[in-house]
Amino acid sequence: MLDQILAAVDNSAEGTRALRMAVGLAREIGADLKVIIVLKPLPACFSFAVSAIFAGIWRKAQLQKSTALQAKARLQMRKAGYMQMSSWSPAMKYKLS
Repeated sequence: MLDQILAAVDNSAEGTRALRMAVGLAREIGADLKVIIVLKPLPACFSFAVSAIFAGIWRKAQLQKSTALQAKARLQMRKAGYMQMSSWSPAMKYKLS
């Protein structure tokens, strides 16, 4: 029997659907659910010293996207009856309340 589910979510319609399906499956079998936010990696062209400013801007934009996506996932989880168990790890861990 599964007691833990890991869902990787990005900022796409498929990512939203994947989270919704993971929530439903976790509720159905009574499993804990971990959610990982997935973003695009830093483009290789940002590895040059000349593009250091652009890399900083890109990282800031990715952090904003990640923060917004995490907030959206947290809201969806709360609506489904899950409470957040930890926020210090790269994955958000939830348990049915």
